Amino acid sequence: MKKTLSIVFLAIIFWTGFANVIVASNVESSLNEETLSEAEVSSNTSVVETLEGKVISIIDQQETEDGFSQTLEIEITKGSQKGDTVTVENSSTVSLTSVRYKISDKIQLEYNELNGQSYYFIVGYVRRGTVILLTLIFVAFVVIIGGLTGVRSIISLVLSFVIIFSYTLPQIYNGKDPLFVSIITAVLCIPITFYVAHGFKRKTTVAVISTIVTLVLTVILAQLFISATHLTGLGTEDAALLLTFKGGDIDVKSLIIAGIVISVIGVIDDIAIAQVGFVESIKKSNPKIKTEELYKQSIQMGRDHIASMINTLVLVYAGGSLSTLLLIIDNPKPISEFINYEFLVDQIVRTLVGSLGLVIGVPITTFAAMVAYDDNIPKEKNEAGF
Repeated sequence: MKKTLSIVFLAIIFWTGFANVIVASNVESSLNEETLSEAEVSSNTSVVETLEGKVISIIDQQETEDGFSQTLEIEITKGSQKGDTVTVENSSTVSLTSVRYKISDKIQLEYNELNGQSYYFIVGYVRRGTVILLTLIFVAFVVIIGGLTGVRSIISLVLSFVIIFSYTLPQIYNGKDPLFVSIITAVLCIPITFYVAHGFKRKTTVAVISTIVTLVLTVILAQLFISATHLTGLGTEDAALLLTFKGGDIDVKSLIIAGIVISVIGVIDDIAIAQVGFVESIKKSNPKIKTEELYKQSIQMGRDHIASMINTLVLVYAGGSLSTLLLIIDNPKPISEFINYEFLVDQIVRTLVGSLGLVIGVPITTFAAMVAYDDNIPKEKNEAGF
């Protein structure tokens, strides 16, 4: 029982995206097996085009000893073959990890050619429409409930993605130092997104300064523990795959720190703004409050915020990693050996260093806010800065 609890605790505190991706890819892979095996086709073909289609008929479907098989009639709805109808085999050797398609299902296919013959492989469902709908619902609720602040937060979010996709990712992919690029990203994201989301106020300025200081300390901690644990950056399958494609052009070890920096920006935003707000509210309600008492009350609110934030993060990680938890519990090796695996240590370091940044951000922000609000709180109309 003690060993099981230890394993569960360790599993909860690390990111498990890579394992979930592996499981998801196994569930969604349904490849055509007309005349050649999957290995033969994939090793001798290249993707000519990605198509989209709609299942209009199930010609045949039967159970087999290893699972089931389907013969589907699909109408191509997107691509150079739009309007054509093709017949595709969908089968799996393990029924629990296969996908049974139904009439009207929208699916994505890969069209390949081999020795002059055409082959169609089912990749999975077309999910774009549902994703767009969910995004619109999210935006609508943020705007309806959040009002003008909600609108500004959406704009802030969009700007963050613009910076990451237009600058951060291209620069890293082209061989620039990930740590340097992530720092530039932080310098761009923090003031832009903070001021857009929260306005040009003294509170926002204090939060920006506090976040930058916290970020510097987090980077130092990340470098320290990444070196101490001898991480190479190859603890996940996607990092190893990236290194295979790009060779030595990308420093995957620095990529760990870059990921921590970018993730901390979003986490500290919530802590910094809330903590400055606490100090501001207390000072406004009691302008003559002593410094010691102001710090005591503010830090207590910060502690409550930390407790709820960490609890939320742990439960989110646990909820997204149930399959990995089962794999770890089923592992025959003792925890003292299992904890040495890089893929596990990589995620623990990322999570704990990021969480440390969240924790140390509270006293840093509280102190900065106390300095900024040392005088009486000015009226809102004068709160454009210092």
